[in-house]
Amino acid sequence: MKGKITVMKLIGVILAGVGLLFAILGAIFGTMKYKIKPSDARNSVVWVYEYLQVPELKYEGAWSGTGWAIGEPGKDVKYIITNGHVVEQAYAWPKGKDDPFDIEAQKGFSLDTYLKQQYGVSLSQLKMKHEIRVYFSQSSNDYVVPEVVYYSGPSEKDIAILKLDEATNKRRALLIKDSDKVEVGEEVTALGFPGVSDKVQDPGTINHSIDDVTVTKGIISKRVKPSGTEYDSFQMDVAINHGNSGGPLVDKNGYVVGINTLGNNLDSNMNYAIVSNELTKILDAEKISYKSTALKAPALLLLLVIGLLMIAGGAVLFFVPFGGKKAPAAGAVAPQAGVQPGANPYTQAAAQPAAQGYAQQGAAAGVQAGAAAGQIGKTVAVQASQRPILKGLKGQFAGKSFDLSRGAVVFGRDPASCNLVFNKETPGISSRHCQIVYDAASGSFVLTDLGSSYGTYLANGKKLEANKPERLAAGDAFCLADENVKFQISKE
Repeated sequence: MKGKITVMKLIGVILAGVGLLFAILGAIFGTMKYKIKPSDARNSVVWVYEYLQVPELKYEGAWSGTGWAIGEPGKDVKYIITNGHVVEQAYAWPKGKDDPFDIEAQKGFSLDTYLKQQYGVSLSQLKMKHEIRVYFSQSSNDYVVPEVVYYSGPSEKDIAILKLDEATNKRRALLIKDSDKVEVGEEVTALGFPGVSDKVQDPGTINHSIDDVTVTKGIISKRVKPSGTEYDSFQMDVAINHGNSGGPLVDKNGYVVGINTLGNNLDSNMNYAIVSNELTKILDAEKISYKSTALKAPALLLLLVIGLLMIAGGAVLFFVPFGGKKAPAAGAVAPQAGVQPGANPYTQAAAQPAAQGYAQQGAAAGVQAGAAAGQIGKTVAVQASQRPILKGLKGQFAGKSFDLSRGAVVFGRDPASCNLVFNKETPGISSRHCQIVYDAASGSFVLTDLGSSYGTYLANGKKLEANKPERLAAGDAFCLADENVKFQISKE
């Protein structure tokens, strides 16, 4: 038996050693992120050109802006991001989605009525000539005519997504960063083709290629919602001019944090970029693939997992005796079933019925100190009628229950500061979104929004003010961002 044990221990040591090597390699390389210099983000940028001709009205015009590629780093790209107003004239106007002449605003009646009165034709009878082009190089006449697969006008989200007819290696995809993690005062860089640069440059040298991309640095001043729009944006001192619109705003690692959108004629230090989370919500809804800064090398990450499993297997072979089990020592206290030391109680609670008895600390369970001595090694049950419960109704935690007598529940995507952690891809959920706690003294629940981007709402539609506690009663429900993530509180 001793020889067998020695051999098993030796195998365990070897297995654990190899596993440690795998784990180190996986940890170092598997969690690497694809970082680039901000200036290297130029390899993603394209020039977006559009024109519109309306012969019946003797009208013609041409406009331009900037776009950038999304997709997986190192692979050919097929989608370009830009502003909605960059393609508005050639895409929205011919479809009657927008009024190019502001007739309704100026004269109080529709564009169609105006056309019939002034020109004797209806909007549908106009023979418009229009086209959108994505240029890789204007001087080489290297361009494609994309399909507009998503459009939102300037008064809405002001985002357009263009799909190329074939994937290309002429541009590189950029990674998109969670804009909730961008700090005020953080340095950012805007890239694009500002028209003012074209005016001062020798026309014979303008190619609208990668080498012509303008790179401008600045800082984030604050986060605002521009008047007359439906999107959140970063206010910044980075210069934005006509032609810059639609270009990427990147951080020091070359990660996209916003889309350059608006300049300010009154103050050149007050310019705006749509926050990246507005874009990712649309990409998720449209099921368009992109990569975020959470990207890791899958094969090497798998190596990390295999390494950890090998270490665990080696430890079992080394430490577990093969001659049978020893009986527990007299007076030993058995650990409570289902509760592991140091584990997140809400992670475990999600997999257990809420009504199951839990071991409680004396004060929290209402157990007197004198009675606690007689309860060693036992589960102290709380009366069912007094147990505060959080139930998931919709979303990732639908059908799961959590015992609020354990303490506050903090909702969000950051595992370091939250104990009810959502998937990073969950739309609308902030890093630290909101918190709920049970107030045993009053028998009520207290819900607090923690400054989330998309809000916390009660069942009646009321939006909570940031950092202002709201008292709720058993049976009340609330939502995070929208109806797709919903919870209810009760006493069972």
